[in-house]
Order: sequence, then C-alpha cells, then structure tokens
Amino acid sequence: GAAHNNPLPGDSNDSHSQWSMRRRLAAQDGPRSAVLDSLHRDLEGWRLLGANSSRFPDMESTLCRIVANRPDRGKGNPTLSNTVLLRSLNGGLSAAVLIDPADSAGPAGHWPARAVAMLLQLSVLQEAINVGTLDPLPDFVALLNPHDMPRQASRTTNWAGLLPILSSSRRRRILKHRDLLMPDYSFSPSAYLTSGLWQSGRNRTDNASRRWEAAVPRGWPDEFRAILRAGRSAAWREKERTLFWRGARTHNMRGKYAHALLSGQVHLPAGIKADIQPPCVGHCSAEQGAVPPSSWCRHQLLLSLPGVSFAVGFKYLLLCGSLIVRGAANGTVPEFEQWFHPGLRAQEHFVDSSSIGDLEAVVSEAVSDSTRADAIATNAREFGESVLNPTFVLLYWHALLSGYATLFDWRQALHSGPWLDATEACRRRSTPQPLHRAEELCFSCGGGSPLDLSGETLFSPLPPPAELRPLAASQPAAWHRHYARVLPRRFSVEGREADRESRAALGRYLRRTGGGEARLATPAG
Repeated sequence: GAAHNNPLPGDSNDSHSQWSMRRRLAAQDGPRSAVLDSLHRDLEGWRLLGANSSRFPDMESTLCRIVANRPDRGKGNPTLSNTVLLRSLNGGLSAAVLIDPADSAGPAGHWPARAVAMLLQLSVLQEAINVGTLDPLPDFVALLNPHDMPRQASRTTNWAGLLPILSSSRRRRILKHRDLLMPDYSFSPSAYLTSGLWQSGRNRTDNASRRWEAAVPRGWPDEFRAILRAGRSAAWREKERTLFWRGARTHNMRGKYAHALLSGQVHLPAGIKADIQPPCVGHCSAEQGAVPPSSWCRHQLLLSLPGVSFAVGFKYLLLCGSLIVRGAANGTVPEFEQWFHPGLRAQEHFVDSSSIGDLEAVVSEAVSDSTRADAIATNAREFGESVLNPTFVLLYWHALLSGYATLFDWRQALHSGPWLDATEACRRRSTPQPLHRAEELCFSCGGGSPLDLSGETLFSPLPPPAELRPLAASQPAAWHRHYARVLPRRFSVEGREADRESRAALGRYLRRTGGGEARLATPAG
C-alpha cells in the first residue's frame, strides 16, 4: 500500500515519450500494468482503424455522426448536451460544456452536474502539470461523454477516420463499443456530482437532506481513504457473517435478486444472514437503509448486481476486503466495462453467480473455505488499493489524453484558425462511410460558421482546483453556465415542434442560472 503513495512519476524535463510512463509503471505494479496495457491496445485499435484515412481530426463529422445515431432522433440518449469539449493547447487545458440545440429536455435534463465533475478532475490534472509533477500534455481536442451510455457502437456505425469519444463505460458484447474509457464523474476530487445542478442535498439544510448527504459518497480521495481504512480494520474472518446489498432500481435483475433473498426463495448457508433492501428510486436515503460505502466493509459478503449502465458502487466493493459476489454474471445482462476493469478475474478477485438459482450454492462454496474466501477478498482489496488510488487515477488520465493526442495531427486544427469556411463545412464528404439522411441534414445547413478549435470563443480555461472546488460543490450551476456553449443550429435535425421544446428548455436553464443570453459555440450560431 505505501508504495502507491509515492510522488507521481514524470518530470517536466523528461525527454522520453509520454508512453515511457506507461512502461515504468508496468514494471512496478501488475494491476496498473494490466490497465495501461489495455489502454494501449485500445489506442492501437483506433490507429489501425484510421490507417487509411487522413490524420486530420474531423470534429465536425464526428459530431454529425453522433447526431445521426440518436436512437429516437434527439429526444433520448445520446444527446450532445453536457458533452465536454476539452482542449490542450501550449500546455494549458480549457473546456466547453456543449448544449445540444435539438435537446427538448435542455441541459438540465441530462445529468449536468457530471460535466462539472469532469472539470474538477481535469483541473487537478492541470495543476499537476503546472507544478511539474506530470509532463505537459500535447495539443489536442477531445470529446468527453459523461452520460451513462457509450456512444460508438462498432457493429452499427463506421467510425473510421473520425475521433474516438472518451466515455465512462462501454459494452464489449452485442454492440461492441469502441469508446475510449475515462474515469467517471464519481472520481471527482472534492464532491459527488451526478445529477441536477440545484437539487443536491448538499445545497440544503433540512434534516432529510442531511440524512441523504450522510449516505452519499464524498470526493474520491476522501472516499478512497475512508473505505480502504474500513476494509483494513478487520480480517475477513472477523467481519459480520452477512450478505449485504443496497442499490437503486436501475435494472429489473436487482429487484429479482432482492425479492429472492427477502422472500426466502434463496436459503443462505447456516449462520449467514441477508442484509438486503428492495431497490430504491434514485439514491437510497437513510430511511431506505442507505449507509456510507465505508460501512459496507463490515460484512463478509458483498453482492454486486448489474444496472442500466456501469455500476458506480463496484469500485467501493473492491476496497472493502470483503468477498464480492457478482450476480447475474451469465452474459445475458449487458455488462459495462470501466477503465479499471482490465486485470480483474473471477475466482481471483470475486466469485460469480450466474442466476438466482445458483446463488445459494455459490455462497455456500465460498464460505466453506475461509482461507480461499479471505485470499479472494484480499486480492480484490489490493487490486483496488493500487488501481483506484487517486494518484494512479490522475496518471491514467494523463496516459489516456497523451495517447489520444498521438492519433491525429493537430497542427492545422489548432494553429491555423477555422479549418473550413461555411460553405465547405456544409458540404464536406470526408468520411469513408457515405453519409445517411440525418448526416446530410447536418451538413446541408446552408450557412453558419464551423467550430473554431483554435480560437477563444469556444473554450474557457480551467481554474486552479482551489478556486473551482468550493463553487463546484456548493454552486455547480454557476460553473456549468460559465462553460456552457450552444452548438450551431446545423446540429439540430428536428422539426418545428421539437425546436420549440428545445428553445423552451434552454430558456428555463438560462433563467435558473442567472438569466441573460446563451453563449454560442460559434460567433454566427
């Protein structure tokens, strides 16, 4: 454990490539090596995908392809709203939070606080670069998707020649997403920011809100230390002989497992009790049995169940030193991969239950051999202690963005002003796969300025963490509005009714965040 608290490797005077850091870390630590090697393979896959294409970063076509692949023409996920556009230029990071002009729910309807959580993480990264702890990043512009669902399904869409999207999770089966994996919003350094900009219990003082806050995780460095301390406090044999689970109603399998355990359909081994509550709507409250993640570590057995997307709580389980039982692990429920998953293996870091029918046998076998159970629980905790350490999270961000930057030649896009005039932007046909109808609409805008990735209209610099943290935790709406930029109308392919809805939703957002006019992503809108 102590080895992972050493200063970050990397020196501003280091003449080696950014990937030298990956090789140094690989020699130090097996779990970290697995994570970074997986990232390297993902980057090489994108390099091969674009081998026959121009290395020019085609941001306009990438955004249009996202628009065209909306499952229900903009009224559902994915939406461009709250996507973070991140720029590294001459060693400095700046960002914009995109507002989708066709979003009938408006920016407040799509997890806006997650965009602020991403800015917090990136601000800490910039500070590490400023003080020389990490090498300066190369120039680039990246799209960061903070939503639950990945964007780049490879079986239904050709992404050759376009930009990778950085997402919190992806699926390897069924659609086989190509998104590059980034740390999600819950790794924010100073606050747990997930949903609305105004409804957070942290911004209120009533008793219900205080109880809500007590059960919600904190910023990741504090949460990491608290859970790890709790996980180390007792050996596996000394923990309470209980199978524990709490969670939201994000997948019907959660309700089925909870019902089976609460109704007695599943009979746990003698001496093992079930500490289970029915799934909650939204974040569980204290009245619904919610407790801070560090309290989960009291239990010998922790149940992990699939959700609608990635399971935020899985990383908390890894740190507890308890035996993790993964439910519904039979391949029929979509499994979402996160950035820290490479290197995790069944029977080494957790045990799998394929269905409710085998849960009793899985638990019985696990607790029958306490030496083996203790070894699996310890493996998980040591893996989490290494890979989930805030120091390594920052290193992973640096390796991800450094590697991403090498996929394209950014000189023209970032040092030559707008790369297309309005006419060219609307008739561009550079993607290897022919444009389909929605993309034709996106490019037949008949006017408007292209995105200027090199100018100052689109981006705002990231402030130091000491400046951003207090307001991000107490007034996330203010920071969201500071970075918000409304995309050009050519990214709207909806009819008049949807157009009215999106304008009304944007108006509500503007009024609630101080009034005034929206800032546009391009001067002409």
